[in-house]
Amino acid sequence: SLHDKPIEVVLDSGAEISLVSTSVLSKELRDIVTPSAITAVSVDNTKLKILGEISLTFCLKRNCFKFKASTSRPQFVPFEHSFI
Repeated sequence: SLHDKPIEVVLDSGAEISLVSTSVLSKELRDIVTPSAITAVSVDNTKLKILGEISLTFCLKRNCFKFKASTSRPQFVPFEHSFI
């Protein structure tokens, strides 16, 4: 869940970066996105516009994991889900 609302995510442990769409971030979380020099392309060679990075905690049942994710506008995040 994010802000006490369930969201669907795709967990890809083999991905080189984690992506989160800005559409799932609240204004408070968007305000803590830090600049990033990361560049990325999708599997079809589409250049992704990375807006910044954010540190998040993801919990699944009782296990919590801290990670950094790159943020992008929804049109640049593949599929219809957020990626983590």
